[in-house]
Amino acid sequence: MTIWRAKYFRLFLMASILVVVAIFFARKINFTSSDLGRHIKNGEMITHHLTHLSTNYYSYTEPEHPVNTHHWGAGVIFYIVWLLGSFKALSVLNIVIHMLALYFFFRAARLNASFKLTIFFTILCIPLITYRTEIRPEGFSYLLFGLLLYLYGLFNNGRINRKYLYFVPLIQVFWVNVHIFFIFGLFLTGIYLIDYLFVNKDKVKAHLFLKVLILSIAASFVSPFGYKAFIEPFLIFREYGYMIAENQSVLFMQNRFPENPVFWYFEAIFLITSIIFFVLLIKEGFRRHFSKLVLFIVFSLFSWSMVRGIAFWGFILIPLGAWQADALKALPGDKWKKFIRACMVLIYAVIFALVVLRQPLFFPDTRITGLGLFPGSNSSALFFKQTKLRGPIFNNYDIGSYLIFHLFPNHRVFIDNRPEAYSSSFLKDYYVPMQEDDEMWDQMMNKYQFNVIYFYRHDMTPWGQSFLIKRIRDPEWAPVYVDDYSLIMIKRNLQNRGLIERFELPQSMFVVN
Repeated sequence: MTIWRAKYFRLFLMASILVVVAIFFARKINFTSSDLGRHIKNGEMITHHLTHLSTNYYSYTEPEHPVNTHHWGAGVIFYIVWLLGSFKALSVLNIVIHMLALYFFFRAARLNASFKLTIFFTILCIPLITYRTEIRPEGFSYLLFGLLLYLYGLFNNGRINRKYLYFVPLIQVFWVNVHIFFIFGLFLTGIYLIDYLFVNKDKVKAHLFLKVLILSIAASFVSPFGYKAFIEPFLIFREYGYMIAENQSVLFMQNRFPENPVFWYFEAIFLITSIIFFVLLIKEGFRRHFSKLVLFIVFSLFSWSMVRGIAFWGFILIPLGAWQADALKALPGDKWKKFIRACMVLIYAVIFALVVLRQPLFFPDTRITGLGLFPGSNSSALFFKQTKLRGPIFNNYDIGSYLIFHLFPNHRVFIDNRPEAYSSSFLKDYYVPMQEDDEMWDQMMNKYQFNVIYFYRHDMTPWGQSFLIKRIRDPEWAPVYVDDYSLIMIKRNLQNRGLIERFELPQSMFVVN
């Protein structure tokens, strides 16, 4: 194959992978249970009212509880894009962010690894980087970390001037205002500093990275929240009174959802790459692979302890895996080359089989492929507004951001999906017990005088399901609306009599399995 044909073939192959991954991210939005509604509302409040939301502004239960809205900048971006092109534009933005992130990690890998190995690890990591496809501020963190990794790689290889590193603090200013993972940017800079200072012992480069790190730390204070934004990554779990799935360990989630193949796949890839690292450490020692080993260990621990780290680990594994496999091939003797080739052939065969069998790891779910919202996502909110229902509303955790988007400021929520925005005692001593215990429910009913129960139907917590069953059977409450996402019940009282006569749903509609 001639050089120009090989070049265009490589471009075609990379473009094909980007298209495939883009299809995975082109998933319709389950707006009812996502955080997106609150992010858009944050952007609206900041844009129009110049407030940085330092208290639990949207809730009537704990409105004065302090909050660091560390992702406020992402909310502004989401709001502007939503204004320009509604939810379909947000879907496109999400695809573009992740494709750019993938491009930078791919380019970082190519700086020190062959094209074949880079493509191999890119394909291998597709199920990991597509584990979290929802529109979230963390997409900016993948993009910015990949950009920094590529930038540092270019400098390390002598392909760019040192002056370009002084853009890093500017990147950090943006990062600290869009997502809490900005701390990983400082971590990456710190790794390079330690590497040049103690491992490679290049005082000139070490001094440069020391200045970049100091400036980046200073840049991390450039936020409406000042020093609070900087310390938030270290304190966010100090009062986290509610267990959410994304913060649970791989083993916990695997035990809870054994049918999900991503956790098994993650463990298999972790085992393969750990073996490669272990062999290299034995053969070449710790010093030569210091920075790569630290990155591998830290992000492996992060993803093992919290499944939200799986996607980040998948992105980082593209350059890490390609670099280390290339180093393994370069060891003396043909056995390591043969080992890598055999592994690649075997894994490619497995991936091909999974694609042919339409397994979800490498085959996107076409039932949810598309841009924008799932059909009917906004129907329950439209019903609420058209019937002029009045609060106070009792809602569950999952649907809080949806209600903030549609009903604020006319109605505030009981709770929303930000555990850090509510006290631990509120979540543990009131929110959960009131769904489990009728006596506690009566106490909270007397305190807040709920007129509406607005619930996300697919709340899989034990207390959420038992609460719904009890309220459906409770003669004090009348179900007036239900769809694939939400259930609305209103209190049987004089002000609701007309609505109940018009909209009450028969008990026969609700079956308990």
